[in-house]
Amino acid sequence: MLKALMKIRAFLLNDFWQTFCLYLTSMKQMKKTFLHCLCWLSSLSVFAQVDSVLKQKYIVENDILSHKKVVFQRIQQQYMTNENQYVLDLKIDTSYLLLIRSDKNKQEYTASYFEDADCKKPYLKSNDIEKIPLQLKFNRRGKLIELVNWKIFRDEFLKGISNQVRANLMSAADFEFNKKRLNNEAVIRRMAIEDIGYLFSLNGDTFTEDVEYLRVKALRSPFTSKDFQILGSLKFSKPPGTNNTLLFQAQNKAGKQDKIELMQECKDYLEANNKEKVFQTEITAVGLNSEQEYTYNTAQKRMLMVKFSDVLSINLQARGNIRAFKLFDFE
Repeated sequence: MLKALMKIRAFLLNDFWQTFCLYLTSMKQMKKTFLHCLCWLSSLSVFAQVDSVLKQKYIVENDILSHKKVVFQRIQQQYMTNENQYVLDLKIDTSYLLLIRSDKNKQEYTASYFEDADCKKPYLKSNDIEKIPLQLKFNRRGKLIELVNWKIFRDEFLKGISNQVRANLMSAADFEFNKKRLNNEAVIRRMAIEDIGYLFSLNGDTFTEDVEYLRVKALRSPFTSKDFQILGSLKFSKPPGTNNTLLFQAQNKAGKQDKIELMQECKDYLEANNKEKVFQTEITAVGLNSEQEYTYNTAQKRMLMVKFSDVLSINLQARGNIRAFKLFDFE
């Protein structure tokens, strides 16, 4: 009996010891696992911080103020396609934009269009607005900040809307509204400089790699000249095989509500201009979008090329206007 009790006691002690040892081993393993997890999470945090630091930031600057003269070549393409995407009409035109620095103020330049690369022959195809030289003022980073002679352009735009009132294309109330709106340098600057603004629109801004930026862009209605504030995106990349080149790409497309308003404007425009009451196809859809592409050299601090397009679609037909400015010469 005694021997049997001793065996049972030995068995229980042995079992307890094994359980205790397993418990210690388990605790050690848990501690080891916990330390491994802690190290792993810490490494993730460190790598995230390193990755954040490694993401290069770029400030887009322009060295225009260091040049007396800058010439850009402008290539314009206007096209029209049908519902099958066949090109029905295509027009291509080339001109040159010359910027000359002022002798009185080194931050001011006069900009004009010419027909030839030597900028000797005035560009004869210019509209009335383009024929007026632009007096542009830049800040130290090359960002366009002012149209110095904006009042000259204001008066020209007022003449245009006055003619619309006489032709019964604009009401007296709309005329008064536009008259007040046009008495503003920033508004006139955007209307007058038009495409030239793209050449300097990114100057002074800071961008980070692999970040997509939301950007609101004003798209002008081709029917009423009203500005639609369209939300879009902008991002940049470095083309393969390049060290100092940044390629910025942006896109803005009219949303659902904007398309509804554009369609109504289109119908009103067609009705107002259909004085002979000719049968017209019913308008069921109108779209408007803009795409921009910028090629920038970080070493030279120069915008080498800007390409942008505005596309208006009515039903299944599209009308596009593509413009490209390439840096051609400077001194």
